[in-house]
Amino acid sequence: MKNIIFILFTVTFYTHAIAQSEPKLAKNITLTYKGFKIDSIAVTDTLQNPINPNISIDASSPILIWCFIKSGFKVVKKKVYPGASRAVTIDKKYIKDYDIAGNFFKDGIKPNASKQLSIMVKLKDIIKNKSAITVAFSIWDLNSEAELKGTYTYTVKSL
Repeated sequence: MKNIIFILFTVTFYTHAIAQSEPKLAKNITLTYKGFKIDSIAVTDTLQNPINPNISIDASSPILIWCFIKSGFKVVKKKVYPGASRAVTIDKKYIKDYDIAGNFFKDGIKPNASKQLSIMVKLKDIIKNKSAITVAFSIWDLNSEAELKGTYTYTVKSL
């Protein structure tokens, strides 16, 4: 009987360890979060090709920061209400903070849609060659204290 109890305890502990694993992050991403279970954060171009932050990206090419969230949004009347923002810094000079959820999420979205949220960054003629870009991004739940905050740093080449 002692062996059976030990095996059950081991399986339970192992499952708990898997559930608490750290999210997979793209290179040059920093992340803090609470209330959400995060699967991964990826950075791609608009065709969903991964972006290597060590290679200069064309300034006219948008990037997408994908946040894959397993759970954490509070469901209210069969919908969830995410908030999202981003702030852009170019060569250590703060440019602008954007509320990117605004009216888009005001009516809520289906819970399944909240598992894959993206934040787009598109910079045009304000860029010098080899500019260092830092994007601070955050996603939160309007109905709970769940939130994630991250940064992504990369270099662009001018047009």
